[in-house]
Amino acid sequence: MVMPEIASGDDEICHLFDATDTSAINPQTFRMNNPKMEWWYRSQIDINPHLNMKLLGRVVFGQIPDEISSAELDEFFRNIPLPVKNTYPQQSSVSWAIDAICAIQKQGWAPEFDLRKFKDFALAYGDERMQGSESKELDVKHFDVEQEDSLVEKEEPLEDDEISLTGKEG
Repeated sequence: MVMPEIASGDDEICHLFDATDTSAINPQTFRMNNPKMEWWYRSQIDINPHLNMKLLGRVVFGQIPDEISSAELDEFFRNIPLPVKNTYPQQSSVSWAIDAICAIQKQGWAPEFDLRKFKDFALAYGDERMQGSESKELDVKHFDVEQEDSLVEKEEPLEDDEISLTGKEG
C-alpha cells in the first residue's frame, strides 16, 4: 500500500498493489472468476484504507518521491514477478511482498534493512493490532531502521521457505 506522507481520517486515499490468487463468484453470471486460482496482479488506485475490513494496520518503511505518478507506481509493481504455484520453497503473496520491498530498496525509495527483522516487527505489530479496540498500537507505525538491531534478540538461520523470488534472504 502506498499512502501520502500526511494522511489521516476517513478521507484518506491510498494505492494498493498486491499479488493474489483469490477467486470470486461473478454476481451477474454466477460463474467463478479465476477458478484455477492462478496468481494475478491487483492494483487498486485511490482507495480508502478504512473501508478494507481485512487491513490490520500499516508499517511505513520508505518514501516514494512525490513526482512518481500512480500510473508509474502501477507499472513498477506490475513488473514484480508473480508467485509460481507448486514450487519449493513455496511462493505466496508474502514472497511477492518481500520482492516488492527489495525492488523499492533497489530503487532507493527505502533503506536497506534486515528483512527477517522487518518481518518479525510486522508480525508482532499485526498480532497486537488483532486486539482490536484493546490494541495499544496506532493504525500506522514506522519501522525505525536505526533501531532494527534491538528488534530481534538473536540471529537464526533462515528457513528454506524464507527465500524470496529474487533469491535474497528475508
